This record gives sequence, structure tokens and C-alpha cells, in this order.
Amino acid sequence: MAEVKKTSTQTFIISHEFDVLRARKYGAEISEKMGFREISQAEIDIVISELGTNIVKHSRAGGILVFRSITMGPIENGRLEIAAQNNDKTLGKGFEQVKENLEKNQSTTATLGIGLSGIRRMTDSFDLRLTQENKLEFIVSKLVDADLQSPVKVSVISRPILGERVSGDTYYSRQSRNEILFGVVDGLGHGPEAHKVAELSERIIDIHYLKPLGLIIEQLHRHLRQTRGAAVSLASIDFLQNQLSHISLGNIETRLYKRGKCEKLMTYNGTVGALIPRFKVMTYPFAKGDCVIMTSDGISDKYEVDSKTLLSVPQKVTHVIMSEFGRNHDDATVLVVK
Repeated sequence: MAEVKKTSTQTFIISHEFDVLRARKYGAEISEKMGFREISQAEIDIVISELGTNIVKHSRAGGILVFRSITMGPIENGRLEIAAQNNDKTLGKGFEQVKENLEKNQSTTATLGIGLSGIRRMTDSFDLRLTQENKLEFIVSKLVDADLQSPVKVSVISRPILGERVSGDTYYSRQSRNEILFGVVDGLGHGPEAHKVAELSERIIDIHYLKPLGLIIEQLHRHLRQTRGAAVSLASIDFLQNQLSHISLGNIETRLYKRGKCEKLMTYNGTVGALIPRFKVMTYPFAKGDCVIMTSDGISDKYEVDSKTLLSVPQKVTHVIMSEFGRNHDDATVLVVK
């Protein structure tokens, strides 16, 4: 049976704070009507307020907020899209600066970088573009919360090397209705400099998380060129296709456990940000009950997980691996998805 798709559009001209209040009122009404949960309704209100206030503060010619509510069938309950466009064409000159602010998670009062990184985290998609009229436009969308529980659960434990307060390891996990993206990054070495690499990597992944894995790696490689570099392992699971996609460069190990049998997934030699080979994203079947484990080199590559532990919750698996196979002389991270 084909999906039933209904779309409605509402536009608000924004030139004063009062206009932002009107848009927020509409946002509250439409988000409740579409079935967003309370926490998502609150996030939508913050997003509208931030986008609208940016127009009032930074566009002398004002701008518009355009709402598109899309209701779908059984695969997707629906989504709300919000486009914010500034009428001041001079702001288009700052397009590259705004992009750079977002990628570096920076914000200045002289640009539209204020709060945009927060907006990105509160929405399921975030796009910044320059229109043909040289106007800045931000387009965000948020999916109506799924009524069903996620097909997988995630658990992670990450700690710095003994004696350090910060870690050069980091991890990432972001889930939408039909897919989950997750990964581990290990900045070369340890301490504050490695920690900076890890933080930057996390921000870059968060900006480009909707892109294919190979393109995310390319973005990381470009942005980490002025750093000491990192080992990176990224994976995604498509719940509709029952497929795991994976790419790993450096000394992060990824294992796939299927019915108790372990397969160590392919890892390329190289350092993201320094030198990486030509690589290919590999795909594997993924079924209910399968388990993916990623570990940085602070976990012994000889770690073992018995069948009883694998059948338990992810938190149990991460705890066993870290407590029994973690090394104190290096940053250590273990991430489990099952």
C-alpha cells in the first residue's frame, strides 16, 4: 500500500521580535498537532526562536520563516521543515564565514553563527545554502518521534590514560527513524592535544552525519590536516535494508558478532588528517540480535566476550570489556551496538 503524503506550508514575514512570537505560536500549535512529544516541541520552539531572532538582529531587510509540515504513512509518521531566509543580500558575503563557524563550533556577534550549532543538535537535518539572489538560507527538519522502540541499543565507556584529565578518544552515536550512525575516534597520542583532535572530529561528524560514510571520512581528513591526525572507525545500520556499513582507518578494531560467531571487520592502515589509502566502505547483513563492538587501542586486541555476556544488555558488554581488557597506559574506549 502506497504512503499517504500530505503537505501544508505557512510563511511568516520576520522584521520584529513580535513576528518571531507569532511564528513560535504557530510552531507550538503545528508541532502538537503533528504528534511531537513534549521535549521535541520544546526543541522546536528553541529552534524557531533562534532562527527568527537571528533574522531580526542581523538582517536589516528582514526575512521570512517558512514552515512545511509533512505527514506520511506507516514508515515515517511525519516531519516538520523550517526554512529561514534573510533578505539582506550583504549577508551572503559572510556565507563562508558562517560555514567555518559551524564547522569549528564557533560563534561571534558579528555573524549568524550564534546558536546554530545548538540548532543542528536539536534537529534531524540541517542545511545552509546561498540562494541565487545571494541570500543566506537555513533549512532544518525534525522527524515526529517514533512510537516504536529503537531496534538497537547503544552503550559506551570511554576514559583517559591514567593520570590525564582529558581523553584523546571520543565516540559518536546519532539515530534517526530508519538508521543509526556510530563510531569511535582516537586522536594520535594522548593528553590535551589529542583531546582537541577528538573534539574537532566529533563536531565534523555531527555536521556531515547525513552524508555517506566515505564522504564523512573525506571531510574528517580535510579538517584534520592541521592536527596530529586520528584513527577513525565509522559504521551505520540501515534498519529497513538490514544492512551494516563500515569503514575503519587506523588502529580501531570493529567486530561483528552473529549468533555467537565473531567476524573482525576490515581496517585500513593510515591516519585520517595525514595519510590515508584509497578505501572502500564495506557492507554486511545485520539481523536482530547481532552485536557490533568497536574498541580503541586502549583495549587489548585479544579481548574475549563469552556467549552469555553477548546475550546480556549492551551496558554489561561494555563493562566486562573495559574492566577486564582495558589498558591503563592509553586512552580507552569501547562502544557496543546490539
